Amino acid sequence: MRDRLRALIQQGLFADNLETIAEYADQLVPAMPAIFLPLGWMARSLADEYSRQATTDDRYNAVKRELTQPLLDLLDAEEAPTDKLLGKLNEALRVYHRLMLDDTT
Repeated sequence: MRDRLRALIQQGLFADNLETIAEYADQLVPAMPAIFLPLGWMARSLADEYSRQATTDDRYNAVKRELTQPLLDLLDAEEAPTDKLLGKLNEALRVYHRLMLDDTT
């Protein structure tokens, strides 16, 4: 399931993929809540945003460009030492927060 999750993130952070990412993350929460709970929350939040309004190409491209790598890095940190995991989690959340503050793109 982790490989499929990675593939979905790499394919693109569009609505259908985000919903599936959230579902997979929810299933993986018991294994590693520090990664999969925020991942599911971010994916669900973006999917909800996309469903509430017409998402511009600029917005979608900004989300894809800025958030894809931090999410992949977060997945890669699952077996990493705690400080590295926390750093990758913080980076993904920083990028997500910045994107949510600038949701006018």
